[in-house]
Amino acid sequence: MRSVLPLFFITLCLLSCQENKGPAIITGKAPNVPNGIRVYLNEVDGNGSPIPLDTAIVMNEKFDFGLQEVQELSDQRLLTLDGANGILLFVSENQPIELELKKDSLVYSTVRAGKENEVFSEYLKMRVDQAVSTQNLRQDQQEVFDKEGQEGLERLKKEYETMQLTYNDNMINFIKKHPNEIVAPVALQSLYNEYRLEPEKIRELYNLIDKDLVDHPVMQSIDEKLVRVETVAIGKKAPYFEGKNPAGEVIKLPEVLGKVTLIDFWASWCGPCRRENPNVVEAYQKYHDKGFNIISVSLDQESDRDKWIAAIEDDQMTWNHISRLKKWQDPIAQLYNVSAIPATFLLDENGVIIEKNLRGKALHDKLEELLN
Repeated sequence: MRSVLPLFFITLCLLSCQENKGPAIITGKAPNVPNGIRVYLNEVDGNGSPIPLDTAIVMNEKFDFGLQEVQELSDQRLLTLDGANGILLFVSENQPIELELKKDSLVYSTVRAGKENEVFSEYLKMRVDQAVSTQNLRQDQQEVFDKEGQEGLERLKKEYETMQLTYNDNMINFIKKHPNEIVAPVALQSLYNEYRLEPEKIRELYNLIDKDLVDHPVMQSIDEKLVRVETVAIGKKAPYFEGKNPAGEVIKLPEVLGKVTLIDFWASWCGPCRRENPNVVEAYQKYHDKGFNIISVSLDQESDRDKWIAAIEDDQMTWNHISRLKKWQDPIAQLYNVSAIPATFLLDENGVIIEKNLRGKALHDKLEELLN
């Protein structure tokens, strides 16, 4: 079996908090690691971002960290080793934690700590098995195509889809089986971040997790993201925004509403956006007189202001345009939870979201339905 794994999957996370109090001492063995090699310890926030915490030096194949007593459930740590593959992620408990690092791949390291290890090992195995299976399918593509052609690729595609559905079901059942365990939020976050489930299903699972865990930063992060998604769900009124057009005039969403209005997030540098623009122009020319309006929000940046204006003219986009010229930091894009472009929201005359991300013929068909 091939064992090449993406870095994302080479993680080990021990998520537990014991009631016994004492110093959170982390000791480790590092076989075959020379003296002087550094081991880095980081704190991990609710979004998975590392914050440097401490550094240890390997001496005689050993190292240790002496830490303060753990006060918070979220006291997550991320460990890396110079020259080693992967990362080791765990939670510092109020008891000694013993590590034995495998420098070739930290995923095979041994950890002796709290009772949550067994539960998390189950979760970890699902993640690693999924990563290996996905990697194998991807590596098999060319060989299968050479032997079986397009028919073989279709077979692999079905295998991949079945594998993904099985993984999703297994992860859902895992969360339902362990709603009181601290690993449940981490498992849910992985499903959310990998776009494996609809937001409605993520919220359903979120509500199943023990209420004592709602203050965990991972749970807070999931909730904040879901709230943003739910704010711009179909059936919700589109959040108010305003911005300046290329001439510096303020354009407000309520002022441009027609019988049907398209909010279009794009950028001059976005290839798929530029390829879709002729379709949107055609729809605007065909349905504008019947009450179809568009307001485009550009995710260009200040240095590309001239390119933004030129793209509007080149693509003959003769409707309202605004931009804060802050690229992905654009507050309107963040308000609408836009993480990829093109992204569109179709509104009725009351400003209620009725469709999302209609492109090509689908946009024309919907406008025909609504305006004819």
